[in-house]
Amino acid sequence: MTQRSQIRTWFAFLCVALVVMAFAGCGKKNPTKIIATPIDHQDADDIAQSLAAAAASDGGGWYFVVQQLADSLATATTNAPVTPDTNVFTLGPQAGNTYNVDAAYFNNLQVGYPVRDTTSSELEANVHLNGGTLSLAGVQGQYFLHADWGFFVYNLKSVYDTLEFSNVLEDSSLVTVTSTITPGRTKFWYHTNSLYTTLFLKKSLLPGNPYPVSGSVEYLLDAYNMKSLSHDIVDDVDHEILVEALLTFNGTENATLNIVDFLGENDWQWNYSVNLKTGAITRLN
Repeated sequence: MTQRSQIRTWFAFLCVALVVMAFAGCGKKNPTKIIATPIDHQDADDIAQSLAAAAASDGGGWYFVVQQLADSLATATTNAPVTPDTNVFTLGPQAGNTYNVDAAYFNNLQVGYPVRDTTSSELEANVHLNGGTLSLAGVQGQYFLHADWGFFVYNLKSVYDTLEFSNVLEDSSLVTVTSTITPGRTKFWYHTNSLYTTLFLKKSLLPGNPYPVSGSVEYLLDAYNMKSLSHDIVDDVDHEILVEALLTFNGTENATLNIVDFLGENDWQWNYSVNLKTGAITRLN
């Protein structure tokens, strides 16, 4: 079958709509701005630890998917006669996690094929992890990730030296966090998060150094500190934390994570170094 990419158009429309909505509210300023109180530092540590584990490639986190696809897209390819369609495959297992992928490689005419050739300009994919696990860097529990045709990779042609990953992801986890910062602290956390990624990876550095030279991940975080290892957000919650976060990159496996009240106009922030490979974190403030 012939696939015409509609989601890229829809995604662009959504982005424009959000910008218009943001500017529409610019003229309405609250003259008595309420200064937000920082969340507890130890809670922020637990959240950072959970996010790092969910990303870590060694533990089968979402960055494992980025690395695997980047490695496959960095090399040259040749033309081969194929029928327009999608390609269903898996990535993994990595630390027990296997991602189900349904992908198509689109040319400039927006026709999708199951394999890449010299005319391919972008990849669009449907990525899912159901019933995954996290077990590293003090984090143990369940992990799920979904990108319903919201996983894009641009600049596939050989004239470009940098791959661009632009993704809309939803992930969730129910984990026990044994703090690597505060000795003796163990807490239960249930996360439901939205991730908006823009990552730039140099083709010449792959596969040896599969880390973004620039870019960011914006998080909308809904973190429930649970009284027990439970999904019961009605009767078993100690407290809920609604915050945002930003992950930025420098071409190495160590990224910087900022947990804030609101991105761009925050009253406070907790900063961390995050290892994209191992999931280890350290405080930066």
